[in-house]
Amino acid sequence: PESRHLLARLAEGGVVVEYPDLSVLEGGPFAGKTLVFTGTLERMTRAEAKALVESLGGKVASALSAKTDFLVTGEGGGGKRKKAEDLGVAAIDEARFLELAGRA
Repeated sequence: PESRHLLARLAEGGVVVEYPDLSVLEGGPFAGKTLVFTGTLERMTRAEAKALVESLGGKVASALSAKTDFLVTGEGGGGKRKKAEDLGVAAIDEARFLELAGRA
């Protein structure tokens, strides 16, 4: 009830609330995929990378597992590569990640 009241007040003040089209997420390039980041990214922060993945239908995990689809490697992120290889997880660099995301 409080949220509805706040939304009504915002609308009265001229604020237009736009809701995202969630159907877009179903077909995004990372739809249903789990990504893990390691190392330092050059073109974006981890928070920005996570937001990008989520906006494209995927999720970000903090640890590798057999359920991980991609390990995105940045500068100095060599420790998780061996584990990714052992688990059969595809390791890609930041440039490939951005290419897959349509941001290259």
